[in-house]
Amino acid sequence: MLQYILNENILKSDFLQNKFLGNRVVEYLDFLVIFLFFVLLIKLFRATVLVLLHKFAKKAQSKVFDFILGKIKKLLIPIEYFGVFYFAFKTLKLSNYVSKGLDVVALLIVVYYVTRFVVALVDFLIEQKIEKSAAPSKASVLRAIIPAINIALWALGIVFILSNLGFNISALVAGLGIGGLAIALAGQKILGDLFSYVSILIDKPFEIGDSILIDGNWGTVEYIGIRSTRLRSLTGELHVFANSDITAARIRNYTKMKERRAEINFGVVYETPLEKLREIPQIIQSVIDGIEKVRFDRVHFRAFGAFSLDFQAIFWVEDDNLKVFLDKQQEILYKIFDEFKKHQINFAYPTSKVFLENINNNDIN
Repeated sequence: MLQYILNENILKSDFLQNKFLGNRVVEYLDFLVIFLFFVLLIKLFRATVLVLLHKFAKKAQSKVFDFILGKIKKLLIPIEYFGVFYFAFKTLKLSNYVSKGLDVVALLIVVYYVTRFVVALVDFLIEQKIEKSAAPSKASVLRAIIPAINIALWALGIVFILSNLGFNISALVAGLGIGGLAIALAGQKILGDLFSYVSILIDKPFEIGDSILIDGNWGTVEYIGIRSTRLRSLTGELHVFANSDITAARIRNYTKMKERRAEINFGVVYETPLEKLREIPQIIQSVIDGIEKVRFDRVHFRAFGAFSLDFQAIFWVEDDNLKVFLDKQQEILYKIFDEFKKHQINFAYPTSKVFLENINNNDIN
């Protein structure tokens, strides 16, 4: 690079042509000029491009973009300056030992700072996810997996270094695989519950406080743990389920309902006149329409029963609360009972009639 700056006669001077450690003085000066030139470019880049990018990030209000710029400015400084030194120093004539040593140092520095940058970025993204999460249990599990992710990233960095240094990592990876398999088999149930816990928190089939039904057990979720989930039943006892059993079961979440469907089946006596049978759907509909937060669906004369004429009524309670649903259903049943009494419509109950035939045509006492 000095050939573009200095006169040719100066470059050919005896002093600049003297050799030290296999390189001429002019070559050392060339290394220094290249190094200083690129250092100046780095400072110029930081003073212009990075400043403009920071202003853009503030206007865009992007936390991720702003974080990346901050980490680039802080963590990648050593890589920038060492990279300039490395490529400038490579212009000199170096011995094999020095050249290989420089390559190893470059590899260690680049992998170290790049891994630090990736680890910091992953931690930042997880923390952003935690801030947006309203569920404390989800936040706790996300924080719990941060160390595991960091260890995995550093392990990948170490494996990358060993691989590039010429080490045979196949045996190491195989050994880690066998050891991991042994640990996985020994703690299969525990790991299954742990993965199920993460699945529950991410997929969110239910949350703490939800009213759910699992394998015929109905209750309210009180606790979601790493190994088990606890359900308080309607009768007061506490049910404890392994997380792996929950993810394999069919779950009904009643809290997620926006409204509840109700079905009423009833029968009237066979002696009911046809005119009154035709009135029953209108009576039921008028009762349901008169109840607040209840939506009528249908009423039908559905079957000739063994001892009754069977009707079915369907309606929706526009509330997810179980108590409200039961209160509305109770109010409707009271009113139906009262309306049937007014219209002289009798509910049927199990009855039977016995017809006796006198085979000998004799009176039977």
